[in-house]
Amino acid sequence: MQIRKNHVHLFWPNRIIIGHSGGYVRIWDYVTQRWRGSIEICRGPVNCIKFIARKQWFVAGSSDGIHVQEEAIKKKKIQRFRARVSSVTSLAVHPTKPYVVSSSYGGLIKLWDWDKGWECITTFEGEHSDVVCQLAFNPNDTNSFASVSNDRTIKVWGLDSPKSHYTLSGHSDNVKCLDFFTRDDGQYLITGSVDNTAKIWDLQKKTCILTLEVFRSPVIYVFSHPNLPVLITGTRNGIIYLWSSTDFR
Repeated sequence: MQIRKNHVHLFWPNRIIIGHSGGYVRIWDYVTQRWRGSIEICRGPVNCIKFIARKQWFVAGSSDGIHVQEEAIKKKKIQRFRARVSSVTSLAVHPTKPYVVSSSYGGLIKLWDWDKGWECITTFEGEHSDVVCQLAFNPNDTNSFASVSNDRTIKVWGLDSPKSHYTLSGHSDNVKCLDFFTRDDGQYLITGSVDNTAKIWDLQKKTCILTLEVFRSPVIYVFSHPNLPVLITGTRNGIIYLWSSTDFR
């Protein structure tokens, strides 16, 4: 049983939903330390998974499309559709609108509207030249989102255009993860890469202001704490680092 990167998400009070390489998801109660059930989703690996709290749904991306499930606790599948792209690599849920953005191995990014029967309302294409590894909406400007790719770039997009607003370059190898955070009322990104670094980007200046170089393994996970001035980075060799988002120490 293999748990795949990018495939663990907070779900319901005290529970985490986890996507597996065997094509199913499992629900873990982290208070009782017990499994609460599993749901078969697809034949291939579950590449990514997100919980939509306001609908009590989760969406999962796999090699054959995007799968929508109503309340995993009830185990009732309400809809499944296939995004007409290669294997789905990442999903991000808009915080207020009925939107999910997806990415694929071919570098394609699509915006889906579940109020319109999961219609694809925008296709963002032709800019990333390799796998898009992760997507994230900007919590301070929900009309924009960012993507990172194996083409070593970070792109910032708006919902109003199929073209990116700008590109950030600086990593020397595949960029695997990102998250937004604020500092002194400014908007920033943290990104992690196979080049064994994490970078801090000032989105107003559109430049890298700091490179964290203490890692001995690829940085495959970054996270900004929602309530505390803390950044979390995780590496492929299993080490987790905590940083202050105030002085980056």
